[in-house]
Amino acid sequence: NSRNPSGMLHLPAGLYVIRSYARVLFTFAFTQEASFFYRVHLPFELHLPYGVVTGKVLDEEPDVSNHYVFVGDAEEIHLPLTIRTRKAGDRMVPQGMEGSKKLKAILIDEKIDKRKRDVIPVVEDAKGNIIWVAGVKRAKLGSITEKTSKFLYIVYKESDGFSLNREDI
Repeated sequence: NSRNPSGMLHLPAGLYVIRSYARVLFTFAFTQEASFFYRVHLPFELHLPYGVVTGKVLDEEPDVSNHYVFVGDAEEIHLPLTIRTRKAGDRMVPQGMEGSKKLKAILIDEKIDKRKRDVIPVVEDAKGNIIWVAGVKRAKLGSITEKTSKFLYIVYKESDGFSLNREDI
């Protein structure tokens, strides 16, 4: 329960010691991840450095319930979508909240490893509203109601060897 749950030491010979919450990693390989920015039209399949994002519109609500799948009201979300890495100052209105919250705070609250925060796909609509942080949190915008007739269906599948799982840091 430290006030600084993440940190990094640079040791001689290029060795890095990286602390993230309850885990410590010793490595000689440390690179800063490159950002990405893609505008996509439905349907799409987008290959990213650590996974694949696919999206389409469905006529029936799929029976899914996990952080790696976004299902929303396709008529409430402005297209085209943008899939990108996070930016400083990003904010979203998470489902179940009234006000907005900084994306950085959401990632910290969800205990996402500091190094992985910069590679998580952020999905925003054409008006710049963040609708989903893949594998982490969905926005209130585009929530499904009894009036929903078209369903925006987006799936994020992580690459082998990469996981946002909070226990696999």
